[in-house]
Amino acid sequence: MSDVRYWIWLATLPGLTDRQRWRLLETWKTPQGVFDRSLEEIAAAAELRPGQRNKLKKTPLSAAEGMLSRCREKHIFVLPYDDPCYPRRLADIFAPPLVLYGLGQRRQLDDEAAVAVVGTRKASPYGVRMAERMGGDLAALGLTVVSGMAKGIDGCALRGALRAGGYAVAVLGSGVDVVYPAENRELYDELCRRGTVLSAYPPGTKPDRWHFPERNRILSGVSLGTLVVEAPTGHSGALLTADHAAEQGRDVFALPGSVENDASAGCLELLRQGALLASSAEDVAAVYRYRFPHKIKSSLPRRKAAPAEEKPIPQAAPAEEQPYAPDPGLTAPQQAILQALSSTEPRLMDEVALATGLPVTAVMAELTMLEIDGYVTKHGAQSYLRAENP
Repeated sequence: MSDVRYWIWLATLPGLTDRQRWRLLETWKTPQGVFDRSLEEIAAAAELRPGQRNKLKKTPLSAAEGMLSRCREKHIFVLPYDDPCYPRRLADIFAPPLVLYGLGQRRQLDDEAAVAVVGTRKASPYGVRMAERMGGDLAALGLTVVSGMAKGIDGCALRGALRAGGYAVAVLGSGVDVVYPAENRELYDELCRRGTVLSAYPPGTKPDRWHFPERNRILSGVSLGTLVVEAPTGHSGALLTADHAAEQGRDVFALPGSVENDASAGCLELLRQGALLASSAEDVAAVYRYRFPHKIKSSLPRRKAAPAEEKPIPQAAPAEEQPYAPDPGLTAPQQAILQALSSTEPRLMDEVALATGLPVTAVMAELTMLEIDGYVTKHGAQSYLRAENP
């Protein structure tokens, strides 16, 4: 393995695309070979246009040394392209990143039955449930769940995998030490403890918009296949990830959804185009079980039954659902929200918005007022229960 400092230097050399960096490696074989060349030689070999030459700067090796030192201080591991732990699956794609940075467990992902699980940030209640279920079931079957830690489907799939006790990998569009979105801090911390966080961007890099297409390409590149849980049609990061997977020769799976749900339209379109139907985690596991018989279980583990000598704990009878009696002192939106809520089973804010047809922001504001006035009680982050005697 060559000196990692030169890999970092080449990967962060300003004014070049990854394809141009690879062109330099094809010419001089090693990052150190590129470092030893003049700026003019580098510009000529990379075939830079005149406008691009102005952005090219020959940075000193000390900058890469400083980056490596900061990585060590933050316990960030660095995987240059020639590192044994650099995923060979990723190495097979067009112009792969020269360096990966990581936090958490340092594993060779080629040894894992890794599947990317992606979808829309604006997930429906159905999408949230299915993302957590698919992530959990895939992990329970022995597969590794890879996703982007974004809001919505990505984060739910990773949470499901971790709750099932599985191994999960998040690929970020920022540096591995930059938590984005901030609301997923708890998930990020758990991934650093029990999974892996990866990025092609140096520590401290902010989540710029143009980073995410490359993030999506890496997501599909380290995985055997990509499962889209929920995605609308049009410009969707999840569908772009599926496109990358297809271009890279990887499998594309889609979870079917309701034709009435716009968030499922992208999945239905993928199925029409020939994506593999994945109505359960078993559908995905069956495709890779022959390649990873030592990893993937034959079926989902059953819950352990209580020992015969132990008597089951008596369960209280479920509370009886109380019908909603309209309150003339409330506004029409508040009446509709209370009608959509249950007095026995907490319901997500998104479900209430879907049932009432009100915007989520309006539902959020009204629920806050109803909670203050004692009409509802909050359960968890975004679930509410209608109070029986307000």
